[in-house]
Amino acid sequence: MNFRISVLILLTLGLASVNAQETIPQSDREVLFPNPAVDLNYAKLQKLADKYYEKGQYQKAYKVYSEDLTLLGDKFAQFRAGYMHFSGEGVAKDPVAAYAWMRLAAERGSKQLTTAAGQVWDQLDAEQRTQAKAQFKQLQSQYGDRVLLAKLIEEDERTLKTTTGSRLGQTNAQSRVYNPNVRGSVTDAEGFTKALRQRIEARTRYIELLDGSIEYSEFEVIEDQPTNTAATQPDAN
Repeated sequence: MNFRISVLILLTLGLASVNAQETIPQSDREVLFPNPAVDLNYAKLQKLADKYYEKGQYQKAYKVYSEDLTLLGDKFAQFRAGYMHFSGEGVAKDPVAAYAWMRLAAERGSKQLTTAAGQVWDQLDAEQRTQAKAQFKQLQSQYGDRVLLAKLIEEDERTLKTTTGSRLGQTNAQSRVYNPNVRGSVTDAEGFTKALRQRIEARTRYIELLDGSIEYSEFEVIEDQPTNTAATQPDAN
């Protein structure tokens, strides 16, 4: 079984959460965020981080999870960084930082990741909860989806400006270029431009949706959830 899938299915389901992605078309969701199925370098980073973790090279794994993959919006990587803080693998044991990272990982509404963050939240005292919320806000201001998508939109707009009327604009209509949204798929110059514009529009709509959405309720107001004594531990096998 895939390493990442085997980790996530061990997480207990239960907390209801708002998933903004579910309110937009599937065709939009597929192009919102960097995709390891399309980006070969992204896929290599995932394999590298998971390899380090499985071999117990935790400091190296943490660096790839919390830096390289986090910058790509990889929510599993952000969860893993949080879990490593919780368990003290390669970094100092810190439940406050653990919650902040796991909360960031859960911002797209994954029930599994929301539950994992809630399990850590249950173990924090009042002072730690205040610190954890502040750390989460700091991480979100650096790595949250709004920030990531704004940067990706800027990159796509620059690509459009440099390709329209230049390399692609001067290319024969029958020439083939790679579709930016589908790995290994080719298209023509017009299709390339259309794909980029589709991606920009989808990302812009998602930012607008996030700006108009209600944030997740804080975990302390969920009174009917039992207190957990330990966060669910991933199985590296």
